Amino acid sequence: MRMPFRIPPSISSKIADFRALSKIEKTAKIAGTIGVGAILYDAHEYAKLDAYDKKHTKNADAALKYFKNTEYLTNKSHITSKFKDFMFRWELSNRIRGAWNATTGYIGSFLGNSFSNIIPLAASIGTLAFKGTKCKIAAGVLALSTLYNGITHGFSHINTKI
Repeated sequence: MRMPFRIPPSISSKIADFRALSKIEKTAKIAGTIGVGAILYDAHEYAKLDAYDKKHTKNADAALKYFKNTEYLTNKSHITSKFKDFMFRWELSNRIRGAWNATTGYIGSFLGNSFSNIIPLAASIGTLAFKGTKCKIAAGVLALSTLYNGITHGFSHINTKI
């Protein structure tokens, strides 16, 4: 006989806590969850593009550097020529630099994009972390920040200063 699915006590207590909140606090917590999700999703998508760009730009720069090194020989030596050619081909197939640059590009871009949205991110986290009046204040800051961003970015084609 199959046992029915049971919700763990830690999760059921969180659900009970959520149900006990007022409608305004529930709305604030939902808005905070959406805010955190939207900011982290946006930072992730932008970081993927930036990581791709940094990886390929750095690889192309290194390939050009090693190619320039193979163009000239200071002495007439077949061994030196073959060694330079070997190093150039090895550099073209080097995946460590690409992985490193993609990783550092992703992390830097993700953190930079997250910190550029620090006010809405902090307000979103505040709605999730606090209860009562603090939660409502954080929700108000989140609403004002969203409204400001919506107006400044949504109507940026109009030549007026806000």
